[in-house]
Amino acid sequence: MIRFLPTAPDASLLYAGSYSPALVIASVLIAVLASYSAFRVLPGIAQAKNGLQRAAWAAIGSLAMGGGIWAMHFIGMLALSLPCAVRYDPALTLASMLPGLLASGVALGISSKQRTGKWPLFAGSVLLAAGIGAMHYTGMAAMRLNGLVYYDPALFALSILVAVPLAYIALTVKGSARFPGRGRDLFGAAIMGSAVSAMHYTAMSAAYFVQGDAMDVPASVFNANELAAAVAMIAGLLAAVTIAAATAYRNREMARFLGESEERFRTLTIATSQIVWVTGAQGEAVADVPDWRAYTGQSVEEIKGWGWIAALHPDDAERTAAIWKRAVETRTLYKTDFRLRRHDGVYGHFGVRGVPVRNPDGSVREWVGTCTDITERMQIEQTLRFVSQQGWAEAGEKFVPALARYLAELLGVDFVFVGRLSGKDTVTVTTLYAKGEIADNFTYSLRGTPCENVVGKTACIYPQNIRSLFPHDPLLADMGIESYAGIPLWDSKGDALGLLAVMHGAALENVERVRSQLQLVSARVAAELERKAVEDSLRLSSLILQNSSEGMVVTDENNLITAINPAFTRITGYSFEEVRGKNPKIFSSGRHDQAFYQAMWRELNSAGHWQGEIWDKRKNGEIHAKRLAISVIYNEKGGVLCHVALFSDITEKKQSEEMIWRQANFDTLTALPNRRMFHDRLEQEIMKSARSGLPLALLLIDLDGFKEVNDTLGHDMGDILLKQAALRIVERVRASDTVARLGGDEFTVVLSQLADVNHAEDCAQKIVAGLAQPFHLGGEAVYVSASIGITLYPNDAADIESLMKNADQAMYVAKNQGRNRFSYFTPALQEAAQKRLKLANDLRGALAADQFEVYYQPIVDLATGAIGKAEALIRWRHPERGMVSPADFIPLAEETGLIVEIGYWVFREAAHQAARWQARFGETFQISVNRSPVQFREHAEKNHLPCLCYLDEIQLSGQSIVFEITEGLLLDAAPGVTDTLLKFRDAGIQVSLDDFGTGYSSLSYLKKFDIDYLKIDKSFVEHLESDASNMALCEAIIVMAHKLGLKVIAEGVETEAQRSFLAGAGCDYGQGYLFSRPVPPEEFEKLLPGI
Repeated sequence: MIRFLPTAPDASLLYAGSYSPALVIASVLIAVLASYSAFRVLPGIAQAKNGLQRAAWAAIGSLAMGGGIWAMHFIGMLALSLPCAVRYDPALTLASMLPGLLASGVALGISSKQRTGKWPLFAGSVLLAAGIGAMHYTGMAAMRLNGLVYYDPALFALSILVAVPLAYIALTVKGSARFPGRGRDLFGAAIMGSAVSAMHYTAMSAAYFVQGDAMDVPASVFNANELAAAVAMIAGLLAAVTIAAATAYRNREMARFLGESEERFRTLTIATSQIVWVTGAQGEAVADVPDWRAYTGQSVEEIKGWGWIAALHPDDAERTAAIWKRAVETRTLYKTDFRLRRHDGVYGHFGVRGVPVRNPDGSVREWVGTCTDITERMQIEQTLRFVSQQGWAEAGEKFVPALARYLAELLGVDFVFVGRLSGKDTVTVTTLYAKGEIADNFTYSLRGTPCENVVGKTACIYPQNIRSLFPHDPLLADMGIESYAGIPLWDSKGDALGLLAVMHGAALENVERVRSQLQLVSARVAAELERKAVEDSLRLSSLILQNSSEGMVVTDENNLITAINPAFTRITGYSFEEVRGKNPKIFSSGRHDQAFYQAMWRELNSAGHWQGEIWDKRKNGEIHAKRLAISVIYNEKGGVLCHVALFSDITEKKQSEEMIWRQANFDTLTALPNRRMFHDRLEQEIMKSARSGLPLALLLIDLDGFKEVNDTLGHDMGDILLKQAALRIVERVRASDTVARLGGDEFTVVLSQLADVNHAEDCAQKIVAGLAQPFHLGGEAVYVSASIGITLYPNDAADIESLMKNADQAMYVAKNQGRNRFSYFTPALQEAAQKRLKLANDLRGALAADQFEVYYQPIVDLATGAIGKAEALIRWRHPERGMVSPADFIPLAEETGLIVEIGYWVFREAAHQAARWQARFGETFQISVNRSPVQFREHAEKNHLPCLCYLDEIQLSGQSIVFEITEGLLLDAAPGVTDTLLKFRDAGIQVSLDDFGTGYSSLSYLKKFDIDYLKIDKSFVEHLESDASNMALCEAIIVMAHKLGLKVIAEGVETEAQRSFLAGAGCDYGQGYLFSRPVPPEEFEKLLPGI
């Protein structure tokens, strides 16, 4: 337990001690020695080959340093003599050693690293100081004396801090390269010892030994000097053993290093093809040189003295001997090169260096030197000279053949060839050197050849047995090739260009020399091939430009014309003499403003190219369209060299496009926008309206009565009327509005940006009034009218499809209200349209769902009251709506085409019922079946033929059936209608003309078609009793029909007075609620017996 006193106690209360100078000095020396021994261990830690070895060295160093520091502290405490008995607790004394060992381990771990930053060193110093302090104060706690030990807080803290900077300096010195190895260890150990000693004696100064009777301490067995001597001896022995072990390890590592260095030197000598030699002081060979003998084939006796010169090339021997003798005489560096004969007679080029080895007195004892094989380097220099000197002299067509010959002679091979890639799998050999001759070029396939592994890939060398590796390459066998080396050629863009290869009839000896030579010249060969390709391309380009259909013009940096091609003259009419040195603006047509040309030059200056369409003027003043592309060509400094423009005449193309565009977007008759253009314009106007917040109106116009004009006066007159109508509509709207013809007699108007929506009504009134005026067609005045539907965006709808539906609904309302008027779209119309759409969807499945029924209404003979006829009337029993009126669903069935299928079903039901009733009530019983005009107009033959076939199938006479048709069908009777009616007549089927008198009744129809019955419309019958004119009309119809041989049926007979009048007027038959409502078959049968 550590106790502190803030102020020093009275001296009378303290033990006054004194230090032994000898023990103090001994303690400091022990600290230095321990630090030195530990520093000597550091190389073993740093150079340890594994973790176990590193841990062992670290443990030895920690024990030496930690044990030494502990010994220093213990001896330092023994150096203090107190006037009382003092002893030490053994356990605590030994335990105090542990912090020192740990702190030493940290310090050694940091110092063993080759490079340690400042902060790790500082942290190590702090930890070391803390460890030493912990060791000291633990040791002090082991003291036993008659009294207590207190500490001065300030000196206590100082004792810890004083060790930090000194330890930091010691560790820094140890890791510094500024001091020699052993001197660095001594200097660092001295500083570290000082750090430990300063900490100890500062800590001792902090202690107050207060007198007291704390315990009765017996005298120590040993006196302080004896105990200090024993501890010092042990610490010194430990330090000495540590230093001896570290020194032995360092000597062993040095020996190993020297051995490795010698082996490395020998290996390096072999790897670098060097011959190491030693001669006597006068330059004579006195010892064996194995490498020289191995290379030259000379014996030891032939080498000795000056005999080694015999192996030199005759041209180099005299020069080499002179240089050697001069070096020996002057005792200076010997340096030269010569050609040395190999044992097979081939000369290699060697560089030679030699230095004198001197005795202590300065005299030369011997000469040591090396001969380095520089054959490959000399060949490379030779090749470079060829490429740079002779190669340029023979540039062009002659260079590659000359290079092939040079490589063959240099490398001693039979064949050298250069190939250019001419297809995906083919190469054209442009140069082939074959055994002294330049052979003809040829093309061959790469597949299955060694060249396939080279082109576009990497260099490949097959030093021998090439034919066995590529057995399917016929050229290898034909040429007797044994070895092959090839390197790919690349163009300046990095794309595969071809290959350069050498081949030989024997194995290649120096593979690396071949590889380096090929690499050395491949770039130049590739450049030559690319240059040749560029020349060929330029030559071809010139031919193309001269014969091209596209015009070309070149201008200089000031945009003045410097060149043209023949197509330029053909297109513009200008010759070169007429445009040379002029600016191309002389061709300007005036169709483009200044902004167009400014934008063109802006793009040319920024991007270096421009393309587009432009209108220019020919020499004769004719304006023509061009497709023009301009490119800027730059010089090597980045400045503009010239401008190249290519153009083609697209005038006819533009005219055709204009015509096609107009045909696609405009009505050819009226020149108004057609349906497609109308949709585009409406879409744009909707977007404008959305942005501006101003509504637009859509008007859908249908010409009333146009069909009659077209049918009576002909299509030519109809076309004239349509053009005049279009003009009248355009004249009554604003220039910003859009008028379009959708087809037939339908027009649309888009009134955009309406500040006042009432403008739509004003415009519609003007159009209705304008179209109601007479049209003069071929000297005849013709009248039509217009029905207009109006819808507004965004009030009524937000998209084109909905707007069109709305306008169409509103237009039909105008027609139904009497035509020659306009009507606005309302939500009620939309609701009705939705109901109508739902009804149409339900109608499509009604027949399959068996929802239809056939009711029958009797047709009574007014003279006898007998029922011999009936009209078949369809009824729809909807599962949700109940009974749906025929007036609601029959028009839908006609619009959708379902009337054909429904009508056939009704016919079959009626025919089946007629057969049944004839069997029960008489063979003369007839049933009338209504036939829609749709059934006549759409595939009449296909629609009516099944009816006739069904009659045959059930063996029912055609006289049992009457087909009821309307006047509208006869009014628009095409040839097919007439043919169908005749076929009905031939089959015995009679025809009844329904609702006579309400349409375009004409006696000519009655004469032209075979009609059997006229049915007076109920609108004439219901007012017989109150309207004399109706009586007159009915009597006239009856008389007229009888005169024409037709029977008359009156519809809508509801009173006895009506029946009586009609019977009196001679009407043949009556039909109406007076007799019976339409009823199901079973109820109809109940009517028959009672009549």
